[in-house]
Amino acid sequence: MRYLGIPLISTRLFVRDCKRLVDKVRSRISDWRNKFLSYAGRLQLISSVLYSIPVYWASCLLIPAETIKEIEKMMKNFLWNCDESKKGRAKIAWSTVYWISLIPQFNDFQLHVLDPLVADKVLWRKRDGKIVEFDIQHVWNDLREDGQMVPWVHLVWFKQRIQRHSFILWLAIHERLNTQDRMRFWDSNKNLNCSLCNSQPDSHSHLFFEFPFSSLVWKEVKDKVEIKSDSFVWRNIVEDLQLLLKGKNIRILIMKIAFAASVYNIWRERNSRLFKKGKNMENKVILNFFEEIRLKLIGLKGGFLSFDDDVKRKWGIPVGEKVHDVFDD
Repeated sequence: MRYLGIPLISTRLFVRDCKRLVDKVRSRISDWRNKFLSYAGRLQLISSVLYSIPVYWASCLLIPAETIKEIEKMMKNFLWNCDESKKGRAKIAWSTVYWISLIPQFNDFQLHVLDPLVADKVLWRKRDGKIVEFDIQHVWNDLREDGQMVPWVHLVWFKQRIQRHSFILWLAIHERLNTQDRMRFWDSNKNLNCSLCNSQPDSHSHLFFEFPFSSLVWKEVKDKVEIKSDSFVWRNIVEDLQLLLKGKNIRILIMKIAFAASVYNIWRERNSRLFKKGKNMENKVILNFFEEIRLKLIGLKGGFLSFDDDVKRKWGIPVGEKVHDVFDD
């Protein structure tokens, strides 16, 4: 017997009683599985739809730990694999994200049954064994490895980044975008050609920035933001910029935003031509992402760092407005 979808029972819930809950979550995932959803789209669906299903049950009854683990497993597989059964489709191998190996307890983590008569309090045992109230800063400091940073970290994860641009740039530096040279290993019989030049299969070095379309875009970007790098070879560009783009001033910030925007917009144009059959000429692509950069600069919270009038005029930002330091914490 059920009332408003929740079992009416006089005892605590057992796993068998929650089969309907698990099936409901699984059916939602099955409905979305074949849709071309981005990571952000899947994350939004999980946080706004899937989590609300068990939360509704949990507001009335204590859900068994085994059921919670099963639901969370389906959510994780849907987020990373877009499927609840297939494995191995994460963008970056877990072996690369080395901090997970420092916490073997996560592989067999036991959930405790909460006592409804006792007020909840979350605690955290630090590395030195001291137990403190749960705090994200304590957790992060205990979990992270105090190792050497990659030399290009400031190119990708700077404070005023455009998130979607930085994510694509991060994958590009790792060479983990689904370019055609990687896809050939999945099906060697397919005849794949770059959607931008139609002369050879695309690759990271080809797209960034060796063939005429992307090299013209990159040249226009360098001239606009005054990047002093003569290379058009992907690895050399990353090595040059990680040395050139150090420091905190508005010109360095604009160069970082422009570099990430170049990679993102070339990748977006490639996908648009490949999957949507849309086509933009070089000058339109350049104008589009120059406008993205301009809007980002205008929309920065707190203002801009010491903008002089020349920089403002170059990006179409009104002269004479009060500005502040974007690098203040």
